Amino acid sequence: MTPEQRIDAALDSVLKASGSALRHYTMPKTLADMREAMRKAMEAEAQAKEAAHRQGPWHVSEHTDGRDALIYDEDGFEVARVCYPNRDADAKLIAAAPGLLAAIEAMRVAGGAAEFQAAFDKAKKLAMVHN
Repeated sequence: MTPEQRIDAALDSVLKASGSALRHYTMPKTLADMREAMRKAMEAEAQAKEAAHRQGPWHVSEHTDGRDALIYDEDGFEVARVCYPNRDADAKLIAAAPGLLAAIEAMRVAGGAAEFQAAFDKAKKLAMVHN
């Protein structure tokens, strides 16, 4: 199914739930507006699923719980626990994950080689600092 077909299927489902159907809408401007609204809603849903993690920044707590290092988000929510043998290094790398993800996303959308290189250098620096 093409993206356009998925949009039309979703629109038709919504319209059928309200007692209508997509086939009743023939005005090009109306169809285009409805399809654009559904496309935006579907994109927002996809982005929400991609970002299904606690937002950063994250940090490694100065306190431990026995042998576990604790990673928290900025709201104080415990994101992860890491234990030995590489507890400290692993905890720092996990805490860097939101920043690394942002740098990778910047690389994905970079418009040219210079922007890509800058984003790559930032991701590399973040990874090295947290190892």
